[in-house]
Amino acid sequence: MIEDTTHRRLIDYFRAAAQKYPKRIALEIDEQQYSYDRLAGLSEKIADCILKIDGHEPFAGVLAYRSLAAYVGILGVLNASKGYVPLNPRFPFERNRKMIERSGIRTMVVGEECLDFLGELIPHLSGSYNFIFLQKIDLPDDLKNDNHQFYFINEKKEKREVEIESSPDDYAYLLFTSGSTGEPKAVAISNRNVCSYLDNITLLYQFSSADRFSQTFDLTFDLSVHDLFVCWSQGACLCIPPVETGFAWPKYIREKKLSVWFSVPSLINMLGKLRLLKAGSLSSLRYSFFCGEALDERSAEDWLKAAPVSGIINLYGPTESTIAISHYQWDKADSESALNGLVSIGRLFAGNNFYLMPAWEKPAGEEGELLLSGNQVINEYYQDQMNTQRQFIQLNHINYYKTGDLVKKGVSGKLFYLGRLDQEVKVSGYRVNLLEINHLIREKTGLGQIISVFHKKNERSAGKIITFILDPEKRVKAKEISELCNKYLPWYMVPEVILPVEKFYYNVNGKTNKQAMIEHYL
Repeated sequence: MIEDTTHRRLIDYFRAAAQKYPKRIALEIDEQQYSYDRLAGLSEKIADCILKIDGHEPFAGVLAYRSLAAYVGILGVLNASKGYVPLNPRFPFERNRKMIERSGIRTMVVGEECLDFLGELIPHLSGSYNFIFLQKIDLPDDLKNDNHQFYFINEKKEKREVEIESSPDDYAYLLFTSGSTGEPKAVAISNRNVCSYLDNITLLYQFSSADRFSQTFDLTFDLSVHDLFVCWSQGACLCIPPVETGFAWPKYIREKKLSVWFSVPSLINMLGKLRLLKAGSLSSLRYSFFCGEALDERSAEDWLKAAPVSGIINLYGPTESTIAISHYQWDKADSESALNGLVSIGRLFAGNNFYLMPAWEKPAGEEGELLLSGNQVINEYYQDQMNTQRQFIQLNHINYYKTGDLVKKGVSGKLFYLGRLDQEVKVSGYRVNLLEINHLIREKTGLGQIISVFHKKNERSAGKIITFILDPEKRVKAKEISELCNKYLPWYMVPEVILPVEKFYYNVNGKTNKQAMIEHYL
């Protein structure tokens, strides 16, 4: 039976584990280990600082990358009864600036590894901000600014108790997804949303305090929330790999004796091409979760050969439905394990519902756009009425989120992903709206016809974004457009190929024939 989460907050899962397992290792970064008690103490001090200097705003930011500051920063913000907004030094500062502006944060926990990035960012911030560091440091001259306040946590200071007012409708975190208007959509997830997910996933799969969890996702990607809080809800250890891990994941899994893995499926293909998935080489894994992209059967088979005792679980869910809203443990013997070579996305977690809105002349309920509602699904975008009206719909007095995914319901009731209905694609697990790329280039350059496509040579290839620009006079410089995209877009949204072309191809309906353009120009 799923526990009642009416009065629970995301931070409560960590706090319960810290009380039960104070001396267990909660976090391992490279060779450094930190106990639950240590993280709890630091996070309470951060919360105490936040509450003194910023008691009104619903969110506070975390600007840190794979460091102690990143993880205790998140816990500290939650301990202060606020939602956390992860910022990303891998994103252009303009993207981070927009995230700061849209979220309204005035306080950030900052890791020392992000000092240079903060120096770039500060001149572009308007108003005054509070920056919290884990220890006293000498600030570079370019950070010294009378508009801003800098605070340093003294770990030796006597701990102060932080009072927490539990509310399921308080925000737990705020993330930003790609939007067709050029502005990222703000997705605010409540404690009720995320607690429902955690209770569902931990009820279905038998995790323990002895488990060692991977952490492959950036904190700006919602799947990272699974890594952190499924792990910490069990009193287990979260293992943070070095930044330069690259394709050395199998070696890292073996060295750290990981037992729970979570990544995007495309990583399987990349490791397979490099011949790094040797039979039986990942025998420590008990569970392997995949999400963010479609999981094909061949990839599942390849991973199972390397991790023969691991369950292979395919998760599905847009950010708006909190991490993942459906699950399926792959079983090759199941006659409905896959469709068109893609592993089933299974059934929805308890407390959630779906409706298949016919996209074409199909009987209602069999195939169509997947609409979602329930405990894990948000009701609106944060302070964004326009996108809310576009993406949410009322049916029989129930508020549904329109995923834009085409889905088929199988005979046994399991769901199967068929593809996208709109211009959104997945790149390295990140959701990308191709229209946002077109919008940026058009807005910044004044160019007219621009089309971005996501091209894959075959089902197993990683795929790449290609942007075609109509340029009959041959004035457009591809290098300049690429530099523009790098300045304003996250790395995963930057087109791999930019092609100025003399003409566009169209079909009989007058619509751009993307396939013809790919065949002609590539």
